[in-house]
Amino acid sequence: MNENLRKVQEQTEVTEHGTIVIDGTDGIHHFQMVTAITELAFRVNTGGRISRANLIGFCAQMYGTKGKTHKKVLVEMVKHYEDTYGRSITDNNVVSRALGLKTEEA
Repeated sequence: MNENLRKVQEQTEVTEHGTIVIDGTDGIHHFQMVTAITELAFRVNTGGRISRANLIGFCAQMYGTKGKTHKKVLVEMVKHYEDTYGRSITDNNVVSRALGLKTEEA
């Protein structure tokens, strides 16, 4: 297991009621990255928005992305996630569909 992913798992707890508790900067950074990737995929797939945030600017500032469109930034963010955590995030059908990969639903 990747060291960064191990830290995230250690700092994340799921209670018996299903509440997720994130305790620590590594867990919070992981949550932010997954949230940004999910929002980007949603925007690429639907053209809609979940938040009013400027995601292209946020990802450029936080992760150094260079893309000028949501899809280009999504590709960079997926690569950054995989490099950081050593696992694929394209198992998520929403992200796969946004990237034009085959999904189980297709």
